[in-house]
Amino acid sequence: MSVALFPHQDDLPPLPLPELSDTLQRYLRSVEPLLTADEYAHTSAVVTEFGREGGEGEALQAFLEEKASNERNWMEEWWEQFAYLRGRTTMAIHINWTGPQSAPTTQSEIATAELAHCCSQTVAGWTVPPRASAASCARGRLA
Repeated sequence: MSVALFPHQDDLPPLPLPELSDTLQRYLRSVEPLLTADEYAHTSAVVTEFGREGGEGEALQAFLEEKASNERNWMEEWWEQFAYLRGRTTMAIHINWTGPQSAPTTQSEIATAELAHCCSQTVAGWTVPPRASAASCARGRLA
């Protein structure tokens, strides 16, 4: 028996387009822990200039609003192209199909994470230290 893919797709609301100011605020909150005070000040100034009235951000937001008014999912085509189709990397290793995962806790999960991480690093052509710890591999870092 065949079931149609996405049978209730038309029942879903269109993908919302966030306001530019909301996007810029969320961006600054997301980068703040990663930057020094000077880097954050510079980034904040660039974001303010980008989001000013009559600036580039306003023009790009108008473009997105036009696209969103004509399509149910204004991001779908770009997402498919840039996340899946244009990249020349091995998708099985570089794309997480299942979403965020919790950190491994059992010895078996840690060993699996270490193996998966070390294999992906080898396939990517990076050198993996022979004594990389399971915990560092599980966190995505090599000791």
